[in-house]
Amino acid sequence: MMIMLLRAFLEAVRTLHSLFVQRGRSATVPCHYEEKYKSRVKYWCRGYSWDRCRILIRTNNLLDPNMETSISDDVTQRVFTVSMKNLQDKDSDVYWCAVDIPAGPDDKAYLTITVTPGPPELHAERSVFSGPVGGLVQVRCVYSGRLRSSEKKWCRSGTSVCLTASSTSRLYKYTLHTDPHTGVLTVTIKDLQASDAGWYWCTGGDAQLPVYVSVSMKTVLKGESGYFTGHEKVPETDLRFPVWC
Repeated sequence: MMIMLLRAFLEAVRTLHSLFVQRGRSATVPCHYEEKYKSRVKYWCRGYSWDRCRILIRTNNLLDPNMETSISDDVTQRVFTVSMKNLQDKDSDVYWCAVDIPAGPDDKAYLTITVTPGPPELHAERSVFSGPVGGLVQVRCVYSGRLRSSEKKWCRSGTSVCLTASSTSRLYKYTLHTDPHTGVLTVTIKDLQASDAGWYWCTGGDAQLPVYVSVSMKTVLKGESGYFTGHEKVPETDLRFPVWC
């Protein structure tokens, strides 16, 4: 069993390195920024070279003529998100999360989006996972092909803090379990609090998959045999309680 925390120098604007998306599906990219940029205009740009990058959409101009791209800015969590619908092969390219700096060069971070004909080697059943305050949430990321045997990590988006899984790993409120037969990484977060809400990544090899954890305000009470939310009971079957390693 092994768990490892990785910390890296944080740039003023941060995002994924690469994202693989199945043809015809949608993608949502989180772009994190520093406190000083809360009031700045953010935008989404396309192009291999920054000096020839074409702006697709801005937070002060939300109209996309093709209605395929949208952008929103959450100044509380200091992250703006870009969603692209119905991705096709022609959409494979380098993209940039950028902040407009009137008095100087714009701050930015780039990523590569690759559109695949079938399910990517790293994917999930959905992009948003929800749980109640005091309860738990389970996220399942599926690794296939060359990524099935890769080192698997669970990262808090925008912080460069990652947990590395080996078989079953536990740390504080997190449990990571990998199934070598199915290639599934299951991440369980217990005792959910509002501060747990936000973007996370599953990673493997050169692939990253953003998922959003939503925390509802319904309080959960723990009984002798499980967790209760009103009249709903969430059983503790197969739960692994995190402990410090």
